[in-house]
Amino acid sequence: MSSSVVLPRPGPAPAIRCRRLTKFYRVYPRPVDRLKEVLLRRPCHQRVEALGEVSVSIGAGETWGLIGDNGAGKSTFLKLLAGTVTPSAGELEIHGRVAALLELGSGFHPEFSGRRNIYLNAALLGLTEAEIRRREPEIIAFAELEEMIDRPVKTYSSGMYVRLAFAIATSVDPDILIIDEALAVGDNHFQRKCIARLMEFRRRGKTILFCSHSLYLINELCGLCLWLAGGTVRQAGDAAAVVAAYQSYQDRRALENGGHNGTGAVVAPVGDAGGDAVAVGVAAHKSGTADAAAGVSGEAAVGGSDGNGVGANGGAGAEKTGRTTAPAPDAAPLPRVVIEALELVDGAGRPVKSGRQFAPLRFRWRTRCTGSTYTGHVGFGIMNAEEKYLFTSLTNHEGLEPVRFSGVQEGIIEFPAAVFQGDGFRAALGVFDDHGLLTVDVRYGASFAVVGRRPELGRFWMEHVWRLPEAGRK
Repeated sequence: MSSSVVLPRPGPAPAIRCRRLTKFYRVYPRPVDRLKEVLLRRPCHQRVEALGEVSVSIGAGETWGLIGDNGAGKSTFLKLLAGTVTPSAGELEIHGRVAALLELGSGFHPEFSGRRNIYLNAALLGLTEAEIRRREPEIIAFAELEEMIDRPVKTYSSGMYVRLAFAIATSVDPDILIIDEALAVGDNHFQRKCIARLMEFRRRGKTILFCSHSLYLINELCGLCLWLAGGTVRQAGDAAAVVAAYQSYQDRRALENGGHNGTGAVVAPVGDAGGDAVAVGVAAHKSGTADAAAGVSGEAAVGGSDGNGVGANGGAGAEKTGRTTAPAPDAAPLPRVVIEALELVDGAGRPVKSGRQFAPLRFRWRTRCTGSTYTGHVGFGIMNAEEKYLFTSLTNHEGLEPVRFSGVQEGIIEFPAAVFQGDGFRAALGVFDDHGLLTVDVRYGASFAVVGRRPELGRFWMEHVWRLPEAGRK
């Protein structure tokens, strides 16, 4: 099936233009079939199409997201743009210097030191030896590998690989930056540096193509988005519209598959709260991918809780309450900000287990800053018993200034009137970085109920006006 995209909007001169771009591979059932094909001059292979007639134009200075299921052709498309793979058919125009972060460690010689790989990679990106020498200190400092830079990169951890690769790719001042899930690896501190540099690139009018399973991150970073499905373009255009369409597609798949979409996509900020990270700020699913790689929040999942703090690990099937993670004795240090409590309270500030429909609903939270100070945003959500978010809000989305965390602090989010009723609800609170992109800490509150007078009439109340027909004239 072929696909072609024509974007009707006017835009800047294209940095990347694809016309019917196609990539296929010849797959031979047996090695001898290659020889038979040459001698007999007839096909002895199967044609596997990884990308089929993709047409899209990416303007200079635009930031595009790339989404799709596993096997949709995203990595193949990025490799074609980066020049590491040649197209089988179609046309591809690239205007400007391209730097790409693709597979982990791609472009590195494992036996070379980090320093030698800097010169190798930067030379491949078009820099002269003098230019590389001038930028070498900046690359090493950004990657924070001063003590490891002269060791072979085969001794590096996955995080070190990405730090060095990102530092090289962004320090050569490319016109086009291509990133394939690079932010999924590394700790919160380095992810924050990467986000800051991406924001700087965007302000400078660089062209960015960013592939991620985090739909939240795509929506926050990108103005435009390309959705690939089965090697063809399913939809392209405004990021919010494309992400919404893809999310609807995922939800339909989840219903068909009994609650599991099977795509590996995550609707959450990049974070390090483990595989149970809550997506505050957008309708969310639980994360089971590297987008929530283990990091500063620790790795041990928490089961039960007493409702006011982190309880003992309740094991499989335990009620999800309290923080999503608990540091192991030899794990990484605590987050910069720890959410110590999240509870439903009444007007007098006393913890309660239920509220009343149409009455105020108040949630109080307490944080502790583990360092001197930290500046970040706060997100809050309410989910039902099926762990689907009914409401979410992030302070940066509402135009509020970041919170300056220091010591132990308390805050309240209040709803003038609870418009829903039922039980099995749960609140979730998250602390994020100053861009609202990286997860610092997440906490779930205890299960609560909202009591209504007529529960049989539905879960939600919506303000409305009746316009009844007038009495008929005689």
